Amino acid sequence: MTLIHSVNPATAPFIFLAWSKDDDDSRDDKEFAQMVEHHGVRHSFAEVNGGHTWEATSDMLPPLADALAKVLTPVHQ
Repeated sequence: MTLIHSVNPATAPFIFLAWSKDDDDSRDDKEFAQMVEHHGVRHSFAEVNGGHTWEATSDMLPPLADALAKVLTPVHQ
């Protein structure tokens, strides 16, 4: 959380944040997402049901795909 303050938002890479609602760290995750938002870094986040499980991780994949589709420029042949 300390390093976000030294990042230049104009040159920072896009950040995708995801967490599960029942994970022990979800409060810290939300706080970090707010810091990223406040600092102006391009980002997206997803909060899914469940704990620290593979099922919850699987539920994070569709929001990740949506976020990447918005930020990646398609390559035209």
